[in-house]
Amino acid sequence: MIIKPITFNILPFRQHSYMQASARNIHTFAFIFLCSISAYAQPRWVDSVKKVLPTQKDDTNKVRTLTTMSDYYSFNAPDSGLICAKQALALSEKLQYDKGIFWSIVSLDH
Repeated sequence: MIIKPITFNILPFRQHSYMQASARNIHTFAFIFLCSISAYAQPRWVDSVKKVLPTQKDDTNKVRTLTTMSDYYSFNAPDSGLICAKQALALSEKLQYDKGIFWSIVSLDH
């Protein structure tokens, strides 16, 4: 008695060429999708705050503005974030504004 191995043709030729075409379509779609993503842009509120900041009086609102800018820049431009946090800390100490001192130190820690 001779035993013949059983073979299963899992991927016939037609299915294989279909899978190649699907892979090409997926790659083409991914390429077009990645090319269509726009570049990272700075949010509009940052531009507005930058324009308003020099005109603000030296008070607690300016400290809050500086700490907000510092928190934003700490992830996007850390050197600018440190500058804003140091300005906020100096102004908070000048005004003896305890919450401002605290949040400026927290912003420096980021």
